[in-house]
Amino acid sequence: MVLLAPLTAAGCAEPVPVPLPCTETIEVDDTPGWVRGSATYEAPEFPWYSQQKAETLREAVLDALPSRAEVDQLDFGGLPTGTGNSSIDGSATAWSNVETPRGVGSLIMSVQHSTEPIPPCTKGYTLRREQWPDGTIVEHHRDEYGTVIDHGVTVYKPDGSRVTARSTNQHTDQDTMTDTFADQPALSLDELTRIATAAGVDAQPVDG
Repeated sequence: MVLLAPLTAAGCAEPVPVPLPCTETIEVDDTPGWVRGSATYEAPEFPWYSQQKAETLREAVLDALPSRAEVDQLDFGGLPTGTGNSSIDGSATAWSNVETPRGVGSLIMSVQHSTEPIPPCTKGYTLRREQWPDGTIVEHHRDEYGTVIDHGVTVYKPDGSRVTARSTNQHTDQDTMTDTFADQPALSLDELTRIATAAGVDAQPVDG
């Protein structure tokens, strides 16, 4: 896999290779399992999160959506805690049906703070990683299961924020609870990148 980092300096219009963890990949056991825990806006171990932060995240994501995108709702709930799974504990999530000129589908957001090393790429899932001049690492990934096409962007920010924005081609009618499937996810990777890197979409506490 080629690892690319866009540079803005004169004479560096083309991306250049950078030493990122994508030099290796790992196999992942995707067997579903149950987790237990609780959810709260006021977990002492996650001081960055609050109801005010949840609303800030919501507004920042809505502002970053393409101008013609329409969502049903996009509310960030309480943080899951006590599951014993570091990828789940402390992760603020939101989901919504979304309609764009590309079609109808869904938008799934996840935001958390982590001091753990950036993991290796996942075989058959990670498309590419690149590093931005400010140190932000952006990963594009794609998955398909059954009739669902799921692709997204995970952003590793220098401040420890980890943001994932995903879009699928699956739309769920909330009245009948029936699913329809478009030919492609409702949001492109470029649009998801703008959402995941938008100001305010991070795991930093709200000032004041």
